Amino acid sequence: MLITGLTKDNVQEYRDFLTSDIAELIGRNFVSGFALEDEDTNSPLAGIVWEFTQGEDELDTRSRILFIKAKDEESAGNLLEAFTDIATQTGCSDTVFDLAVSMGSVEKKALEEAGFSMEEREGQVVSVALADLGMTLLNDKDKADERVIPLSEIDDRELYSALSGLDMEGIRGTCDDMPYLARDYFEDEISCCLEDEEDEELNALVLFHKKPSGKLELILCEALEDATMSAVDLLKQAVMLAEEKYEPSTKILIDCRYGQLQKLINSLFPKAKSTKVIAGYRKEAGPNLDELEAEEEEYEEYEEYEEFDEFEELDLF
Repeated sequence: MLITGLTKDNVQEYRDFLTSDIAELIGRNFVSGFALEDEDTNSPLAGIVWEFTQGEDELDTRSRILFIKAKDEESAGNLLEAFTDIATQTGCSDTVFDLAVSMGSVEKKALEEAGFSMEEREGQVVSVALADLGMTLLNDKDKADERVIPLSEIDDRELYSALSGLDMEGIRGTCDDMPYLARDYFEDEISCCLEDEEDEELNALVLFHKKPSGKLELILCEALEDATMSAVDLLKQAVMLAEEKYEPSTKILIDCRYGQLQKLINSLFPKAKSTKVIAGYRKEAGPNLDELEAEEEEYEEYEEYEEFDEFEELDLF
């Protein structure tokens, strides 16, 4: 078997194996993946994609598996063995996942054997039809507000200045790499914002991403304290724009791991339930501290030796 790292340059070769929505993630900050291939046919036998996120302790790094697929038990075992080595080498505190309940028995068995505890539970991503979101949010009095600017009319400097400012406040929506996302990641025609009347800086943003599957993902819904419109009111404007462009059946994905969206769902759809998932958790071993200390001592001895050599070369005596 061959191990091939997934990159922005080669991911299209694995698009059918990964699914288009997962393939799109490759190349983003904090997202990694690799595939195991048959040495004779170069066809993928297994693949895994994960992202690095902040753990429960702000100094910890957590890995979250986003996708796993294997054609047989041997390739699944080899896949997770290689992933475990990476998790250890990168110093991850733990690994989690929320994967579809339709996950195959091969993958499920391999994850269990790799030390993951698993349970079936309600997921954290709620899917709502655009029509349902519109009926819940909008009423006859809601009209287009001329103060609201579609993202397509905002230049890059103004957008990324606002995203960087939010990032400094710890506000990143559903994307930890929000300030580094390419401009075309945002759905320009329905994402919208509000400018401060005095300094013309953006102080409210509702951002959507259109996934390759056609689903719309709400990735940011924020209004700063000095904004003259609430985040929900700005979302109403975005929904009106979406209704002009998309079919009523278009699915809107709302990830409730993002606190602002959790509040939104609780307010608008208190009875809404996401699809069931298989949730998993594993505490990672972390790097071997004894080995690290030995390497550090060896390096310090090397530095002392170099300093001694430099002193001798001065030929002071």
